[in-house]
Amino acid sequence: MHLIKINKKAVVFTMDAMFALFITLSFFIFINDSLSEPSGSIYSNIDLLQLSNDGLAVLEKSGILENSIKNLNNSELQIYLNGFPEQICGNITLYNSINLKLLSAVKSSCAESDMNAISRRIFISKSDIYLAVMEVWYFET
Repeated sequence: MHLIKINKKAVVFTMDAMFALFITLSFFIFINDSLSEPSGSIYSNIDLLQLSNDGLAVLEKSGILENSIKNLNNSELQIYLNGFPEQICGNITLYNSINLKLLSAVKSSCAESDMNAISRRIFISKSDIYLAVMEVWYFET
């Protein structure tokens, strides 16, 4: 019988190479999973909700909601919505105190979506109470 001599340096080198390959593959799998996160994740809904809450606050504090009710004109609301980035769509609807729809505006070239965030804000104009509802969603191609 012949005994085969094993070079210990070669074994250690092979194990190092296998360990490095394992680490590299694990890294690529982790990166691929992070990049392929679905667009409808919980974080994107939170971002949309913050955008709609902030949007209604801006519209109220700038007087656009009150002006729209006074003039019964949605042009300022439409301008605000059309100023959103192209990947964001939105809809603003204004109701009176008995929940009657008074005005509505939708961003141009946007279709409705099931994945949206909805915010509501109550505001007062001429001592009457109104409700503004904003829906925001990502543009779907």
